[in-house]
Amino acid sequence: MPASPLTPVVPEPEAPPKRAYQLYWQLDVPLLVSAGVLSLGRSFRTAKGSAPAYCTTTPEGCDKSDLAAWDRPYAGTYEPRWNTVSDLGAGVLLVAPIPLLSADEGFLSALNDSVVVYESTVTAVALSALATLSTSRARPFVYGTSAPESVRKSPDGALSFISGHTTASFALSTSLFWTVERRHHGSAYTWAVFGVGTAVATTVGISRVKAGKHFPSDVVAGALVGASIGTLIPALHDTPVRVTPEVDKERASLSLSGIF
Repeated sequence: MPASPLTPVVPEPEAPPKRAYQLYWQLDVPLLVSAGVLSLGRSFRTAKGSAPAYCTTTPEGCDKSDLAAWDRPYAGTYEPRWNTVSDLGAGVLLVAPIPLLSADEGFLSALNDSVVVYESTVTAVALSALATLSTSRARPFVYGTSAPESVRKSPDGALSFISGHTTASFALSTSLFWTVERRHHGSAYTWAVFGVGTAVATTVGISRVKAGKHFPSDVVAGALVGASIGTLIPALHDTPVRVTPEVDKERASLSLSGIF
């Protein structure tokens, strides 16, 4: 079956555009909708009650001896004030793309490119939601007695792996870096965006561990997933991009090709 070119949301102008990305109806709308639904699904599932937190139990509660050596020291951690730090860091990253890109590209081009940045973020959050709901790993505060019993037994206690805050923060900071890199390849400004974004995302991850929300392994996994999605989604928006249907007796699929 012949390859079918994706349809640009806004056709390429004859003059070199300021924007970094080309948007495609066939790619962006389904991806945003499906990722958004999956992300909201976690909130709905948590509100209705999720699976019990998974851990090896003893008469006293979860047994931390089964944890990996690097996670074990954090079992029983509960410091709610660190939630404010992680929420603030994630919030700063969330609002940064449009004003930052507007100052460089102009408002309309910034809106265009911010779609890709937020698409990366929502997709990463959707993947983290799938992971947390499928593993039901106990959060650190479920271990021990530092947290109130009502908190330890809440549905939120089963959502440790992977860290959603960290996944979203690294997806956003990475995709924002690639956006600036496409317009200012190798410049000091590009690396400043990378450095500040990575520092804020790392602070978010560390804060989640200190709050007792996640183990280090949850945060590292979230950072890897977020950075990967933050690289992949921008790569899909280079032009030209083509989608090729592949159908046989056993399966049907679509392959994407282009300059990644």
